[in-house]
Amino acid sequence: MGSMRERWKKQYGKIIVLSILSILFSLGIYAAFFGKIIYSNTTHSDTKGLYIRTLDQHLSYGDHVVLSGAYAPRPQLKLLKRVMGFPGDRFTVTGDTLWIRGIPYPIMDDPRIPHLKLGDYIVPEGTVMCLNPAPDSFDSRYLGPLPINKVEDRVALVFSYEEIGSFLDVIFPGRS
Repeated sequence: MGSMRERWKKQYGKIIVLSILSILFSLGIYAAFFGKIIYSNTTHSDTKGLYIRTLDQHLSYGDHVVLSGAYAPRPQLKLLKRVMGFPGDRFTVTGDTLWIRGIPYPIMDDPRIPHLKLGDYIVPEGTVMCLNPAPDSFDSRYLGPLPINKVEDRVALVFSYEEIGSFLDVIFPGRS
C-alpha cells in the first residue's frame, strides 16, 4: 500500500512539474512574438521569484514595476521596484531615512552610491518614486524620482523561488 502511494505521489509530482514547464514554454513562445512578459528577480531587494506582466498597466501605490535604463551608468540594467510615490506626493530625506506617505525607508551610509540632499521634496510631474523594503535596494532613496517613461511594465509575482523549493521538497523528499 505504501509503495503504491509513493508511486502515485511521484507520478503526481512529475505531472505538476511538467504542467508548470508547459505553461512556461507557452509563455516563452508568446513572448517571442509579442514581447517580454516574464521577469525573474534574483536580488534580495524584493521577493525572489518569477513575475509576469499584468494586462492592466495602470499604476497604483505598491505595484511592482520593471524599470529599464533608470540607472544611467548601466542603462541596460533592469530594476524591479515598487511604486510608492506619484507626482504631487511629498517626501523628506533626513540623514538616514527617506520618508514618503508616513513610510520610512532607511538610507545606507555608503560613499560609493549617490545620495539625495537632505530636505523636503515633492515628486515632480512625469516621475514616480520607486522604493523596495530592503535598505540596500538601489532605488529612489538614492536615485530620486524616476521618469515614468522608464517604467517598462507593471508586473505581479507569480511565485517565489522559496515556494517552488518548498513544493519540490514535499513532492521529492531528499532531493537536495
